Amino acid sequence: MKVQLSKGRVQYAMTLVFIALTLWSAYHVVNIVKVGSLQQYVYTNWVFLFSFAMIVVSTTLAYREKPYKAAPGAESNQLITAVVPTYNEDPEILKDCLRSLVVQSRQLQEIYVVNDGSNMVCYDIVRLWFEKFTAENNVQLHWINRENGGKRQAQASAFVLAENTDIFVTVDSDSVLDFHAIEELMKPFADHTVQSVAGVVIARNNRNNLLARITDLLFVVGQLTDRSMMSSLGSVLVNSGGLAAYRADIILKNIDAYTNESFFGRHIEFSDDSMLTLYALGIGKTVQQPTAFVFAMMPDKVSHHVRQQIRWMKGSFIRSWWRIKYLPVNSFGFARQALGWSQFVMSSMLVVLLLVFKPHVNMESIFFIILIPILVGYAQALRYFSVQRSDESIFSQFLTYMLTPVAVLWSYFVLRPIRVYATLTCFNVGWGTRKSVEVELCDMPVMSFGNRILMIGRSGFYVETYYEYLGRSMRFSRLNYDEALLFWIEHYYSLPFRKRLALWKDYEKVRIRKLKQAEAKIPAKNIIVPIRFKPQTICLQ
Repeated sequence: MKVQLSKGRVQYAMTLVFIALTLWSAYHVVNIVKVGSLQQYVYTNWVFLFSFAMIVVSTTLAYREKPYKAAPGAESNQLITAVVPTYNEDPEILKDCLRSLVVQSRQLQEIYVVNDGSNMVCYDIVRLWFEKFTAENNVQLHWINRENGGKRQAQASAFVLAENTDIFVTVDSDSVLDFHAIEELMKPFADHTVQSVAGVVIARNNRNNLLARITDLLFVVGQLTDRSMMSSLGSVLVNSGGLAAYRADIILKNIDAYTNESFFGRHIEFSDDSMLTLYALGIGKTVQQPTAFVFAMMPDKVSHHVRQQIRWMKGSFIRSWWRIKYLPVNSFGFARQALGWSQFVMSSMLVVLLLVFKPHVNMESIFFIILIPILVGYAQALRYFSVQRSDESIFSQFLTYMLTPVAVLWSYFVLRPIRVYATLTCFNVGWGTRKSVEVELCDMPVMSFGNRILMIGRSGFYVETYYEYLGRSMRFSRLNYDEALLFWIEHYYSLPFRKRLALWKDYEKVRIRKLKQAEAKIPAKNIIVPIRFKPQTICLQ
């Protein structure tokens, strides 16, 4: 899989968003004229005006975010260490994660894999394979098996052993990095005031079902709006566990506090990423690199999704407590936290007031409560198109984008109550997930219906095989030879055995067809990427 930030799409989305904001401003101006008094209009609509001002400011700052660009060779001598804690992860998903760490345009020097006492799976075969794979690619591997102690303890067991490293890259065990992820993630560190860098997480399984599409839409748009806004001011509050990088001295200086955090006497294990981000923010800039992408497995079951959100919301509340307590009052991080909570409380109280205490609302109230958030959601969700994926068509992205009303209503009437519940139960500090293998790598269809198009050739009509589709995708993605070869190897070995065998049969079918075309002197339309070995002769573990 390959992904990139499309500049043309960003500019197009930016234009549409600001047109929408202009029309919304005009709507308020017309209403002020009708009321006849600015003071009276503000008095009766101050909640909506406050929200409108927040949206205008956040959108403007979000579109000011630009990818960092480093001069060739800048910071190239830095020692980079990746730390991957794993607990009850699907072995196939873990293999994909580890493979993507090695196959990078900028190579890592060290990789620490920490098995935190997994009791539902066995990683012995994965370990043997990865030891051989890292040795072949000149990457130093440290595999640590330990008793279950939690994610922070697992990370810390690697941090303390890598004392000579310059940059720590934290990666979740279900993450698959884009080919240029590490290279892009390192560029902001050319600015010595930058202490941490967040990558952009997108769902690997975003087309599994409706929930997966909604989750991917909310997650991507949230990162490219709210986090982009904070990044433009150098004050990202939360990095994603899927992919983030920190200067090593930040982590090593705070390792004891990190592993022993407590909240009113209760030990905290979750919200690890936001804690590391807070340490970094206390010293310098914390930014996002919008061109550093990572694929992650998102919950595709409602129960798993709810439990994950409860954990995240608990961590968010606890971390907001520390931000208000420790960040300078004149800092953007403090202001963003205070304004965010104020907006949440005011908008929630307004809905309760109108729908519960005064249930007989008129059409204008319904317009404000339901239609305006959906329209704003559509405007903000345009950022979703700025992510251009090689494994997803623009039509599929459009289908996800059209789910914006569902995502807005889900966020407001499901995730908002979950946030309230998580706040009220914040003293219950259990992890909530990972008690079993919750997300598995389902077999992908050999070829989607949309890609099984009829190809016209002089030899007649035929259905394009999945093998030909891959070759065409590689050619159209404008990869150079090395990138195409790495993409091909990574994708081939990510397939289940029977899919590899099907791909081999496709190759044989295409090869025979090409030979017939050559004999008939018919020019071939598709390039052939050779598969040198049959799947039976390849070590599958």
